[in-house]
Amino acid sequence: MSAEPAFGTTTGGRPVHARTRQYLPAMLRLNPKLLHADLQAADARSAKTFEDIERVKTDVSTALDRLDITTEGGIKEILDAVNRLAVQPRPGAS
Repeated sequence: MSAEPAFGTTTGGRPVHARTRQYLPAMLRLNPKLLHADLQAADARSAKTFEDIERVKTDVSTALDRLDITTEGGIKEILDAVNRLAVQPRPGAS
């Protein structure tokens, strides 16, 4: 006797069509519930992703604005202070 099950039967010896006939109606009833739950979870994830991307866009815009040397505040103030120090004579230098 072979260790492999006969074609069309499961390891328990029941025919595949009998097992399918038993579980298929339950699977068909369960599928819309699972699908609905998956869609709700996907909607929540996509909403969270959208919020995260909007926050990142705002943060990147703020960072780029602060790195712009023509914008008041941020790095322009530092650059202006460095330029003022470069123009002033150092104490004790002749």
